[in-house]
Amino acid sequence: MTFQVFKSKERKRVEAEEARSDELLARVRFFPGPLAQYEALVGYEVRIIDTGDRDIGVTFGAKGDKPWRCLVHPERKKKLVESGIEALVECNYSLGGNNLLFYHRMYGLPVAKK
Repeated sequence: MTFQVFKSKERKRVEAEEARSDELLARVRFFPGPLAQYEALVGYEVRIIDTGDRDIGVTFGAKGDKPWRCLVHPERKKKLVESGIEALVECNYSLGGNNLLFYHRMYGLPVAKK
């Protein structure tokens, strides 16, 4: 019985952590210009987040009228959140889908405040 209570508390902690991650990722800005232009816009220096992968770009996607969400492996997503991702620079937009459902994608370099 005690184990079930512990498991419930652990699950609540994990869910709260996931909610914080989703909230941070929902605020990511999409910027089509280069890094220097983004820095001039926000007024401070940023750094490209090293996700540890060969491909340093990140994809965000949305289906229909659903909100944008990060489309990367959970470990990469965790690294982005821990690094304080705030924007994707040099973004490329693509649209795909069929007659019933369209999906939108943004691909760019993840950046965080220095």
